[in-house]
Amino acid sequence: MHLPKSLDDVTADWLSLALGIDHPGTQVTGLQPGTVIRGMATKAQFLLHYNETGRSFGLPPSLWLKAGFEAHSARSAPLYAAEVNFFRDIAPVAPIPCPRSYFQAIDPDTGGGVLLLEDLTLRNVRFGAQLEPLPPEVAAAVLEAQASCHAFLWAEEEQRRFPWLMAGGAIHQVDVIDEFLGFWKDAERRPRFQQVPDLLKDPPRVRRALRQMEANDRREAKCLVHGDCHLGNLFFERDGRPGFLDWQTAMRGHWAFDVSYFLIVSLSVEDRRRSERELIKHYLGQLTDRGVKAPSFEAAWRSYRQHAMWCFLTALCPVEKQSEEICIMNAERSCAAIVDLDTLGSLGV
Repeated sequence: MHLPKSLDDVTADWLSLALGIDHPGTQVTGLQPGTVIRGMATKAQFLLHYNETGRSFGLPPSLWLKAGFEAHSARSAPLYAAEVNFFRDIAPVAPIPCPRSYFQAIDPDTGGGVLLLEDLTLRNVRFGAQLEPLPPEVAAAVLEAQASCHAFLWAEEEQRRFPWLMAGGAIHQVDVIDEFLGFWKDAERRPRFQQVPDLLKDPPRVRRALRQMEANDRREAKCLVHGDCHLGNLFFERDGRPGFLDWQTAMRGHWAFDVSYFLIVSLSVEDRRRSERELIKHYLGQLTDRGVKAPSFEAAWRSYRQHAMWCFLTALCPVEKQSEEICIMNAERSCAAIVDLDTLGSLGV
């Protein structure tokens, strides 16, 4: 079927066709545009009315369309496709809390993806706010959800179930490292770089460290990784249970890619310093509870230290992807962790 190339192409007729694939006979009889959020992808809310058939399926009164309608979308097409693959193949069968998907397709012309996703506001979830650090006890609950995600494909034979789930995924495919390093000269003129210590103001050394971490990650990629687990991609049910948004960077990778990034950018510097060891032990225990032969604490701690390097890219984030206020906060937390954990030393650079 024809896929929209812009929000103007999202009509009642198109939505009827999309929703009718899994809900035959559904017709969208009324459509009202709602909120539009532009960032890495275009996210647009639509308020919908249905014919009797659509109502009989219990289709929701609003949905979010997610697609690549931005100026940078051509380069980001693999990210959009990865999210379609996740919602089509993995979300229905994995014990991972995430929004429900009502339509998934990859555009053969662009290689990008188009999704219709549940409007989580209809069940009054609370969304994570990047400027509000989590207390350690809430972070522990998120680590439990991460352990469920990581344990899902830990066994080697399980990894073959989804051949599109490549080591490094779209993050490596579009080379996010070079993309963000290319923003260095702009970033260093911004307030965020006041948080960067001298040992990290060395682009060649930072590049070597990131590439070494990436090489380690490729060798040890053995589980399903979210890939971008910051607070802005979290939601919390009314009972406090956490869930994950934005699966564009879903990939086969190292568990510490998610765990290090989440803990370092989601906790205050003080709480991270006080709690990180116990939180890593808690995560390892959760893996064991899910039938995984977890690494030793010593091996896990080394991986955690090394994967802190990925967090430095938050200090280089292009302006169209995050506000400067968020970049300042992320730079403070990330650089403090890299120094505290001697991440460069752990990577041999």
